[in-house]
Amino acid sequence: MILSKNRNQIYDYIVLGAGPGGLQTGYYLSSKKRKYLILEGTDSAGAFFKKFPRHDRLLSINKYFTGYHDKEKNLRWDWNSLLSDNTDLLLSQYTRDYFPDKSTLLMYLQTFARKHTLNINFNTQITNIKKNGVFVLHDKNGRTFQSKRLIVSTGNSKPYLPDIPGIELTQNYATVSLNLSSFRDQSVLIIGKGNSGFETATHLISTASVIHIISPTPLMLAWKSHFPGHLRAVNNQLLDTYQLKSQNAPIDAQVERIEKNGNHFKVHIKYVNTAGGRAYRIINNYDRVITCTGFKFDDTIFDKSCLPQVTQDGRLPQMKLTWESTNIPDLFFAGTLMRTLDPKKSSTSFIHGFRYNIRTLTRLLEEKYYFVPYPAETVLLKADTLTDFLLRRLNSTSALWQLFGMICDNLIIDAKNSGTYLQELLIAFALEKWSNPKMWRYQISLEFGHIEGDPYCSDHEPFNKFSGETLIHPVIRLFYGKKVIAEHHVKENLYAEWKDENLHVKPLHQFLSKTLKLVSN
Repeated sequence: MILSKNRNQIYDYIVLGAGPGGLQTGYYLSSKKRKYLILEGTDSAGAFFKKFPRHDRLLSINKYFTGYHDKEKNLRWDWNSLLSDNTDLLLSQYTRDYFPDKSTLLMYLQTFARKHTLNINFNTQITNIKKNGVFVLHDKNGRTFQSKRLIVSTGNSKPYLPDIPGIELTQNYATVSLNLSSFRDQSVLIIGKGNSGFETATHLISTASVIHIISPTPLMLAWKSHFPGHLRAVNNQLLDTYQLKSQNAPIDAQVERIEKNGNHFKVHIKYVNTAGGRAYRIINNYDRVITCTGFKFDDTIFDKSCLPQVTQDGRLPQMKLTWESTNIPDLFFAGTLMRTLDPKKSSTSFIHGFRYNIRTLTRLLEEKYYFVPYPAETVLLKADTLTDFLLRRLNSTSALWQLFGMICDNLIIDAKNSGTYLQELLIAFALEKWSNPKMWRYQISLEFGHIEGDPYCSDHEPFNKFSGETLIHPVIRLFYGKKVIAEHHVKENLYAEWKDENLHVKPLHQFLSKTLKLVSN
């Protein structure tokens, strides 16, 4: 680590937070030779993982044996490693556990920071940020740091509590005791149906007498929604105990009020009949109430001169499609905060998603501030060449795979015989950037199809040439300005290998042949 000594210098960038988002950002700023400094309030990179998840096991997979030797492709099943030129610096070199424990990830992140000699000041807890031409940051020890631009990668660091009278009486996921004996033969209400709530319930199943998990919204399952932040199978033991009549239950209802009644809690619950719209209320008694309602963005360190606008009940900062604050110029967000632009659809909330967005962000910063063109390559506009090029890209990319339906590659038709190919931009950003009504553009992405009802009970057959496209598969769209002129879905494949001559290659070739003629006219 490099400890900054000259505190009067003005950096090109200051990055707040040395978690995985801050480290990934620092790596790319360092690789571009920019003057940057990462400020971390604790004594360690990745300090979040000293405490969370509370019950040790990560939800992010670490698949070592994939059957492939392509390091880029293997990142599809590596959800923890950061991107770097050192393609051997992967979490799988530290453990082969499919779901690693948090201490292994912590060790990996510290090693990543050390091996790349990232410029980090530890034990630098920022208490105030102002903007007067440049950003001026003050820490609790009276030190001052200045920067032309600020990249906030502090994550959602503050517990989010819903507006429920009496919520202050409850215990919180972040601090509740892990001592099972203290829950012996107790009835427990957990507010929040996310993974933290079910993780807590799984921990308590053997000890608590009754566990109810409550929220007004229905339970969302990751295997159905494709969003890895919804309930994962590794945490769903309580669902078995509910369906098999073992005293526990998820409840779709609203907590209206919580009252202390001696050593117990009276919880006022409102049920709404969605069919008839009628509501009815009950009062349940519990020994313990635990809030597992997530975390929020902490904006308390910002002065009014640079206070970013927030969204989603103050849980996240508002941002443009370049991850820049909507109201404070030169203020950007990295890491899990980038999920403002990904409303529980893809993987932006997690390392395996935001690592690619950060790569794109730093490329956009180079273009914006240093006039370095966004990386691009020239591709011949011949159906044979383009078919081969696209399938090679789609059969190996981890970025489009991880950020399915959120990011895309773009082929801009800027000459009669060739086009400019740019990788990994937000789909919404591309639509805004290339909105010229007379511009032709191919958009290339990976997306899931849609199955009505239970995805494990459908007629869908991933090897059948007559089946639809419900698994993840390539989608190529031809735009003229903002209008989709033509669209092609490459047939799905159980192994996600789109190489079959008749099912994949020829249909794509025919689509490109037809649309290239349209473009040339």
